[in-house]
Amino acid sequence: VAIEGCCHGELDNIYATIDQAVKETGSEPPDVLICCGDFQAFRNRSDLNTFAAPVKYRQMGDFWKYYKGEKVAPILTVFVGGNHEASGYLWELFHGGWAAPNIYFLGVAGSVILKKTLPDGKVHKIRISGASGIYKRHDYRTGYHERLPYDNSTMRSIYHIRHYASFRLSRLPISPCDIFVSHDWPVGIEQYGNTAQLIRAKPFFRDEIASNTLGSPPLMEILQTIKPSYWFSAHLHVKFAALVRHGQQPASLSQAPNSGRQHHTNPDELEIDVDDSDTEVVDGALETKTQIPMTRFLALDKCMPRKDFLQILDIPLDETNLDNSAEVTMANTSEIPSVTLHFDPHWLAITRAFHPHLPLSKYVDQPLTMDPLTAQQMIDKEIQWIDEHLKGSSLEINDVQQFTQTAPALGDPGGDDPGQPFWYTNPQTVAFAEFLQIENKINPQPVVMNEDK
Repeated sequence: VAIEGCCHGELDNIYATIDQAVKETGSEPPDVLICCGDFQAFRNRSDLNTFAAPVKYRQMGDFWKYYKGEKVAPILTVFVGGNHEASGYLWELFHGGWAAPNIYFLGVAGSVILKKTLPDGKVHKIRISGASGIYKRHDYRTGYHERLPYDNSTMRSIYHIRHYASFRLSRLPISPCDIFVSHDWPVGIEQYGNTAQLIRAKPFFRDEIASNTLGSPPLMEILQTIKPSYWFSAHLHVKFAALVRHGQQPASLSQAPNSGRQHHTNPDELEIDVDDSDTEVVDGALETKTQIPMTRFLALDKCMPRKDFLQILDIPLDETNLDNSAEVTMANTSEIPSVTLHFDPHWLAITRAFHPHLPLSKYVDQPLTMDPLTAQQMIDKEIQWIDEHLKGSSLEINDVQQFTQTAPALGDPGGDDPGQPFWYTNPQTVAFAEFLQIENKINPQPVVMNEDK
């Protein structure tokens, strides 16, 4: 698994760095690239008007070439949103979808299953879940009220995480090996790593650390509830590792000595093993055989020279990660394992259970305040629906959602227009809603009521 921090539209450089690392080390290419936000999926110049950043930073980046088809992502890429995004486009894919061929957006909140078919026919799987955006207390309890064209306020509030997202993500099950991805850090995560080293790298974090306001409270709640094996983040533009031993108080390493290793400054150098990096100050941070649940946290920097923006991890899987629902009848004829992305049936059930509560106005009429038992009963009911109605389906995402251009790409007619973007009904969102037999509430097609309307 290749992990990347803040993308900032630098897809060409990210893919080239991975390719260089593979060639120099002779290792196998990663099965998947996971980007932790600020992806900046700009299709055209109009999309820049949905980008919350000063005008001088509004650059197109590389994504439009992948959206247009001039380039194809050489590795399956999965990403969450941050606070510097093409927010209008990501809203089209609220439930998740292909932002470009081989580049999948997890949605405002989402969970998918990555399956790897080995040459012997065995299928291994790992859950990848994630939350987009950053936390702002004043928007957390509001609904998704933002609509194009955005003003200076809604251009920012649209990427603030909502209670609706964190409530649903907290209902995911604990599994033997899974990954959670966010842009923001879980609040207080610095207490599980070398806090002193973090403050030396970023002295202006000191006050937020002292007041326990560095990061997102709902993300820490998710971490403590579903206890993912791995958690990857970005946002704060620093590399930082931590180890959460669930059920124990954080043993802050604020007084821990330096590892004695020099920080890497070569922009072309990529650390393949975390054991060879400065993250080894967290004792056992990458141990995989543990007696108590552990979450290994890693945050990375932005894609720039002399920054620790990329990490390649070898995540071992054991028999508990075999896909028992897959029929292992024919060996993979290729020497190279195949990797496919599938819907997470548990997340599909969660989506169906709470879709009636999706808040689309600023003030929420039906907040999700039910007790955990009631919520679980609602999910169990929808799990039964999934079993009955989708039985026999592989749940492979490509069978339901296929990438479709909605807005024009840069260089196409209309793609160079610097004006406000139009809104589009994305066929992938329509297909997802039809698949789950739920109403499409995201940019739905206008309905002609009669000849006069």
